[in-house]
Amino acid sequence: MKPIAPIQPKPADISTIKPQEEETKFTPEMYQGVDSDDDSDFEVLYEQTKDNHEDLNGLGHKPLFINDLIQALQSEDVKRFTRAIENSEALIRSQNSNDLDVMVHDFFAVLLRTEDKFAMPNFMELKYCTI
Repeated sequence: MKPIAPIQPKPADISTIKPQEEETKFTPEMYQGVDSDDDSDFEVLYEQTKDNHEDLNGLGHKPLFINDLIQALQSEDVKRFTRAIENSEALIRSQNSNDLDVMVHDFFAVLLRTEDKFAMPNFMELKYCTI
């Protein structure tokens, strides 16, 4: 076996090498008109909206959670109370293991104290079906 000769680098062609560009030197005159404390460049103006949730009150949706049902049964709003008592049985049946075990005492305390304050024709029937 013949020994391998080391590879010799080729000499660089000096004529193709460009001289380095001079570094830009910053002077105080370059910074005139630049204010680092000027926050107006970053200000974003947002339109203020008045959201009082009145648009959600009249949707006519039934309560979806037992806590909503408790609040609706204590409400003085006829529509909200009526929707709550009419949908309470279905809501209780659908709450298999969700929050029924946590809210059962509070719910039944409110339900048992709930009176027919709006003279609904089938109030007692709906109340006992829920129980």
